[in-house]
Amino acid sequence: MPLDMQLFAQTALTGLLLGGVYGLVAMGLSLIFGVMRVINFAHGSIVLVGMYLVYSLYNAGVNPFVALLIAVPLGLLFGALLQTVLLGPVTGKDELRQLLLTLGLSLIIKSIAQVIFSPNSLSLSGFTAGSTLVDIGGGLYVKPAHIIGFAIAILVAAMLVLILRYTDLGRRMRAVVDDSQMAESAGVRSKRIYTISMAIGICIAIVAGGVLVTYQPVSPTTGDAFLVIAFVAVVLGGLSSVYGAFVGGVIAGVVQQLTSAFVGPALQDAGLFVIFILVLIFRPNGLFGRKGDVA
Repeated sequence: MPLDMQLFAQTALTGLLLGGVYGLVAMGLSLIFGVMRVINFAHGSIVLVGMYLVYSLYNAGVNPFVALLIAVPLGLLFGALLQTVLLGPVTGKDELRQLLLTLGLSLIIKSIAQVIFSPNSLSLSGFTAGSTLVDIGGGLYVKPAHIIGFAIAILVAAMLVLILRYTDLGRRMRAVVDDSQMAESAGVRSKRIYTISMAIGICIAIVAGGVLVTYQPVSPTTGDAFLVIAFVAVVLGGLSSVYGAFVGGVIAGVVQQLTSAFVGPALQDAGLFVIFILVLIFRPNGLFGRKGDVA
């Protein structure tokens, strides 16, 4: 395999594995927006919570991927509390209030992280699965943590789509999206659906953060980059299409890594935003977006 083609294949593979986790981040954001119409500017900071949570559990002697089992119930509880205590009063109301509230929440989370963990970048020192390269043939190498992380992303994404499409909860969510007042008259408690949706969306973001900390170091500002990528992925896939958000995340990961390798690391997001602009021009609803679609 020629050197350039080998570099292309290696970069595309790395982007694919990373993009799966980006897709997980985007799915959480898409679910919250699709069901509740809340643009969550704190989503990147929620990912940050997941990164620091798994980092702390790892330092306490827990394997990072086992720590995700602990992160799931904590993420569901955190999301439910956020909706009940903080976001519930502004759900379905003025979008500016939603933006300001979630932006303020993001700043609070980053400030707390800086106080507790310091502004320095921290990583899972000694975690060999995140640093060892394994030859998979053809001159291609992967890190075991990346394979496991991608598998987790696929599993969570598939479970979420199945829930949305084939369960009573998913049907209730779609009913609330289509017409919340009609759903209420049919016996669907929209406030409960909002709480469940927020809990699931936040939990997915925390799980994604727990996976991402096995990929890269974490600092209080790390979540900002993931927020931008998540918004791009959601728009690429379609604003309220959850599976479209996942595909958008995969595209974002591949394009970002290819741009970094063949254009320059400083411009790694340039190619991503070119694709983003082209989609807005020629496919403004995204690749998979349809009105009222949250699956």
